[in-house]
Amino acid sequence: MKLIDLVPIPVLNAIVRYKLRDSHNFYNFMLANDPETLEHLGERKVIQTFQRAAERIPAYKKLISKAIQHGAVKDIVSLQQFKAVVPVIDKASYIRKANKISDLCVDGTLDQADMIVRSSGFTGEPTTWIRSKQEEQLATTMASFQFDILFEGKSKKTLVLDCFALGSWVSGMDLFRVLSGNYTITTPGLDIEDALGTIKTIGENFQQIVLAGTPTMLMVLIEQGKKVLDWRKYEVKLLTGGEGFSEGWREQVYKLLRQKRKKGKHGAYSVFGASDLGVTGVSETDFSIEIR
Repeated sequence: MKLIDLVPIPVLNAIVRYKLRDSHNFYNFMLANDPETLEHLGERKVIQTFQRAAERIPAYKKLISKAIQHGAVKDIVSLQQFKAVVPVIDKASYIRKANKISDLCVDGTLDQADMIVRSSGFTGEPTTWIRSKQEEQLATTMASFQFDILFEGKSKKTLVLDCFALGSWVSGMDLFRVLSGNYTITTPGLDIEDALGTIKTIGENFQQIVLAGTPTMLMVLIEQGKKVLDWRKYEVKLLTGGEGFSEGWREQVYKLLRQKRKKGKHGAYSVFGASDLGVTGVSETDFSIEIR
């Protein structure tokens, strides 16, 4: 047994939330713990989350009851047991089989609902997701941590242009919500003329400009911008999501922006998010890009 096993999960969660209040503090906290300890903590949280869902989320409780004998849920205390007996779920087997959307929420109620979003519908039909205020707060904290690590957002005067689609589709509104309290942000969405007008009007007042959007949108924006802007006047960095891209794309946008990069330092990062999770704080880093 490890020492960390003696600390209740709620206490560990409180410690992590406290550390997350400052990105550098949290970064040092992560570095101070070996990967095995962090992985073990993650495994404990998986079991806690599973048991909570099996007890308090009606649709999941119903699904689990068909795979696991009554009362045996609490006997699952290790990741090995979890993998061996807990069924894998997806939209078809779980989300779309729920009788009503509240059955997918804690205690079968929408009382904790803070944000309602729709997925992109790439699989054929958009899915509606409910997120609680606690989940939104965690997303805000993780996004701020991610942004500061990637772009030194708290030490540089930064303008963020949110060029993701707005509305109930998750990316655009989510990005605005999680960054608006800590950074200067504007929301042109898919309006290229609006985005370029903003840069032309106030861009030189900032140390750096972060363009956020899908790779396709950002490429069009940058190419159109060459007609009305001198990109060399600005330090431009990119935050992308929603689509994958090649290293050729990354090199091409650097060329179009005429941005000089130090060896091992990049300015275009892909981030991971999902409509059911929101902005996760998971992204590429300079190190992972070098490996790629």
